[in-house]
Amino acid sequence: CGPGFARRQTFTYIHRRLWPFFIQQANRFPEFSLDKVREVHLPSGRHKRDDIPFPEWVPADVLKLAKTVSSKEAEGNISTWLARYGVT
Repeated sequence: CGPGFARRQTFTYIHRRLWPFFIQQANRFPEFSLDKVREVHLPSGRHKRDDIPFPEWVPADVLKLAKTVSSKEAEGNISTWLARYGVT
């Protein structure tokens, strides 16, 4: 799973190809909103959240790519994605 974009206590998972754009614009998102959300299944059958804070989860190759993306390119890709999935 990728990072979860928290919005009003719901989560939207972001496809890996979009990670560089969100990382490039990370300072525009609320704290914790780009954390990697993980659900761990316990032996009891319960679920436990075990989130990894941003940017600790970001692979080196994705971070490197994010540094090459322009702000305009990132904004365009994010806007397209948000519009497509009705996230505003």
